[in-house]
Amino acid sequence: MNTYLVSAKRLLIKGNIEQASENLVLVQSLIERVHKIVAQLKHFSKPAQTQLRQQSLASMLKNALMIASAQLKQDDIEVKAADIDANITVWVDSVKFEQVLVNVITNASQAMSESEKRELSFDLELFDDRVKLSILDTGPGIDQHALGNIFEPFYSTKTSNGLGLGLSISRQIIDSFNGRLSAHNRPEGGAQFIITLQTNKEPS
Repeated sequence: MNTYLVSAKRLLIKGNIEQASENLVLVQSLIERVHKIVAQLKHFSKPAQTQLRQQSLASMLKNALMIASAQLKQDDIEVKAADIDANITVWVDSVKFEQVLVNVITNASQAMSESEKRELSFDLELFDDRVKLSILDTGPGIDQHALGNIFEPFYSTKTSNGLGLGLSISRQIIDSFNGRLSAHNRPEGGAQFIITLQTNKEPS
């Protein structure tokens, strides 16, 4: 950023307004990137206090899809609505859980952006005291060498979206609910992220 600013000053002195403006646009984009990285680092190093409550799974998924709608529209993704009973509740912090859903959904959307088939779908399995929500995409799947590392801090398969803390933070959040977040490749192609949650308060 400093290099671009110094260059912009010299260009302004020379009267080269167009090139100086281009430099300032680059500085602005770099500042935005710094904001994203610092926000991720702050969240990772000092997570906010978790407040667990019984929350409607269908309602939180609906909210997350609304938040992620711009990304889904940009990538031209077909979303197959999840048929989840409104009475199904899980023991989570709703804000943090929606953050996890948005992260996984937008990752799936970006992964499918160049696929011929772009379909996001959901699957729900019910057990006595827990539920298992699967988020499925039709993208290229997860590279085999990455499957064991994608939840590690600072590991990323991307080159321009921060430091790779998104999935690490997501697993940390799900762990705080006494749940589990995992990822697999689908036999028919694409990735499957599985979130397992308790339906009742954590047993003592």
